[in-house]
Amino acid sequence: MAEFETMRSTAVGRVGEIDEGLRTHMNKVYGTMS
Repeated sequence: MAEFETMRSTAVGRVGEIDEGLRTHMNKVYGTMS
């Protein structure tokens, strides 16, 4: 059970990183377009 919790928190952290990178990328794209 503890392993499952660790896996889940790791996955959530990874999604957060991806979301942050995506946001940065989108800001760059919008900055270029405007």
